[in-house]
Amino acid sequence: MKKLKVMVTLPHGEKLFCGEILTIKPDARGAIQGAFRYASGYLNHQHGFALDPVNLPLTTREFQAERPEGIHSVFEDALPDTWAGSF
Repeated sequence: MKKLKVMVTLPHGEKLFCGEILTIKPDARGAIQGAFRYASGYLNHQHGFALDPVNLPLTTREFQAERPEGIHSVFEDALPDTWAGSF
């Protein structure tokens, strides 16, 4: 399992911990199962906002990634092109 912390830097410079992405080993087809959940502190923060208003609204539920990469598209450009190391 891989666990990644998601941080946001607000326009005034404050850094907020938004939540975590969790992924597990690829299946036989190479698809990775993944999920994202907002941190409770971020949900309650006055400047918290939905990272993807359509696919990741501000709620306490866990959002399963319905993509072979195991992550939601909003995170794709922020991650490395390949995972270092093995699962």
